[in-house]
Amino acid sequence: MRTNGRKYSQREDDFIRANYRAMSSGDMAVRLGRSIRSIESRLGDIGVRRFKTKRFTPEEDQVILNGRARSSVDIAKQLVRAPATIRLRARRLGIPSWFDFTAEHRFTGYKTARGAAAGSNGRSIKEHRHVMEQHLGRRLTDRERVHHINLDKRDNRIENLHLCKSGSAHSLAHHSINGIIPVLLKRGVITFNRASGVYQLCEINN
Repeated sequence: MRTNGRKYSQREDDFIRANYRAMSSGDMAVRLGRSIRSIESRLGDIGVRRFKTKRFTPEEDQVILNGRARSSVDIAKQLVRAPATIRLRARRLGIPSWFDFTAEHRFTGYKTARGAAAGSNGRSIKEHRHVMEQHLGRRLTDRERVHHINLDKRDNRIENLHLCKSGSAHSLAHHSINGIIPVLLKRGVITFNRASGVYQLCEINN
């Protein structure tokens, strides 16, 4: 089936199957350069059904309430949930907007450059793009994307950044990790936790 005029690749389908429980449709859409409607449609096409989100425990609610100074991405990693799910729960707990409490981290978890870095016209710019522009000595094009090598969106050291020529190239960088998962499983570097439905790093004995 073609969605948004572009056929889904096997690699994209594998990414969706591997991440649909831990990531929201919106987060997967960003990673794959697709629309949310396209992702939701593709879930049905490949026979994947979402399970109802498990209830938040009082302990999890307290983590969210105490984590207002942190990003929703950090909280999501701690609770093994999708960032979008954390933000939704925060609103239901009386936090009207995560931005009210963490101005540095935007909806995507990226840092935003301030002051002179924002430009003379006052436009905001993501810090990782600003760092890359300073490194290259030129403005980035609208097509170009900056990839965080260690996948930490807040680690904007130039050695952690890689310039991608397009959104497709950026998506390829992200889900290329799926190709090495079988090797990591075989070598015992990672394992799949059936209870939580996520991959985890194995403990390594020295």
